[in-house]
Amino acid sequence: MSVYSIPKSSYIVFTEFQNIKGNVVTSKGKKFEILGSTNIVAIYFNSTGNISLYTEESSPQACKLVHYRDFSPNCTKIITISGPRTYIMDGKYGENSCLVTAFSLGYIQTIEFGAMNSSYYGADGIDQYTFFKIFFFSAQYTNFTPLYPNENVSLKYEIKTTNEDRSLKYTIEDDSDYKAYYLTEKSFKKLRTGEDNTDIEMSTIIWMSCMIVVVILCIVGVVVLYVFLRKRRPAHSRHEDKEEPTQPTTNGESSQEKYSEPLVDNADQV
Repeated sequence: MSVYSIPKSSYIVFTEFQNIKGNVVTSKGKKFEILGSTNIVAIYFNSTGNISLYTEESSPQACKLVHYRDFSPNCTKIITISGPRTYIMDGKYGENSCLVTAFSLGYIQTIEFGAMNSSYYGADGIDQYTFFKIFFFSAQYTNFTPLYPNENVSLKYEIKTTNEDRSLKYTIEDDSDYKAYYLTEKSFKKLRTGEDNTDIEMSTIIWMSCMIVVVILCIVGVVVLYVFLRKRRPAHSRHEDKEEPTQPTTNGESSQEKYSEPLVDNADQV
């Protein structure tokens, strides 16, 4: 078994992992299974942790990965591509879209459609800025956001690999077979890989918290109203104590019946 210490803000993408199994361990000692039957092949480390890799085969097995350092956590969604592929990713105004590639030997050709603010980073976390942003000869990731609302923008990636590259071909998006997860000190959850937020547990917690706040506010409002009415009631009672004995009125009604509505506002004038 091989164990590797992974720093915070790392994004690990496995490209060759046949017959390889593994675990990730949080800084708090919690262990989660990766690779194998889990199909978890990409992990973002939101805190420091360890990766342990092993095989049950009698002979050594190849295992390759791309380790992105200082990976931006501010992605609205992340699409991860291993191996060769042509892919077009649409951008939405106000969102920061991230496209990640992973391979060993090859190159990338990119084309930007529309006005956007984009950055290209190598695995070392350094901005791979070129004037035309066309060719890159190593794995990299891009984050981009449209500059103007109501404008359609997209980023095209054409990834080519050599015959010597054995990277498994897959794309992590929406409900794909392969998955990307993120690791914290205590948990291991699915990354946002599409328009919807797949972190359902967090959405449920937020919804329940909002409902609890609404219920508490309603209870407080009822209590305040009750106390307010209780404070006003003695003044009414004092007013009634000062009323003259009931006398018939010209239309046959008593003065108590005539002034059946409380006159609390005028109590001090009686």
